[in-house]
Amino acid sequence: MKIYKLMFVSLLFCSSVAYAQFGALKKIGGLGDGDSEAEDSASGSSVSAEESQEALVLTFKETMTLVITAQSRLQEAVGNSEDAQALQLVIDDLNGDCAKECLERTVEVSASASAAINEKLAAQEALEAEKAEIYMTAIPPYIQGTLKAKDLATTAADWSKQSLTEIKDAGIMGAGKLKAKLETGTFVASQMPSLLSSWTESTQMVVTFAKSNDMNLDSVEGLNDFDFQ
Repeated sequence: MKIYKLMFVSLLFCSSVAYAQFGALKKIGGLGDGDSEAEDSASGSSVSAEESQEALVLTFKETMTLVITAQSRLQEAVGNSEDAQALQLVIDDLNGDCAKECLERTVEVSASASAAINEKLAAQEALEAEKAEIYMTAIPPYIQGTLKAKDLATTAADWSKQSLTEIKDAGIMGAGKLKAKLETGTFVASQMPSLLSSWTESTQMVVTFAKSNDMNLDSVEGLNDFDFQ
């Protein structure tokens, strides 16, 4: 239990490292504060889609890491130990140089894990005490990942609009090159609506299973930020 708690605290700490970079994304689509917008207007400068793409992708990786951490623990809790270990390898990939193709594989692996977990939970009536403890450690990162995805989906949509405008404005000669440079951010933006829907549904199922087995969720942060009833 202490190991799982330390891992989760570490994930939250790592998320704060990208805070300054993520701030750049807030300027897209009028998400920044008034003072920042006034400064940009006065100086005539703004953050381009290419410049803000790194922060967008980094936040996506952090979100995926939270969700896959939860999925790994759930796989362990429902008896799929080998699958749990495989998901840990995916987390290692996310913490490394994970470009577009790597992110595509990560999304596919996460989707397969989600389906396997949901199938197990649908057929499972209860968990042994030891497995229930592991199960409980999966709920906080799943909720935090889903909450993070909710904000990211909005930001990614705004980024996508900006990137399309910039590609169009780049003209015939520059559009192709710019589109290639923005392919990773474009992939992230295209995935967020379906991922948010899937993760919200899965989180609801995970929480519902916990409640039906009388697990104490009183101290779970973020539980009331979604309607999990």
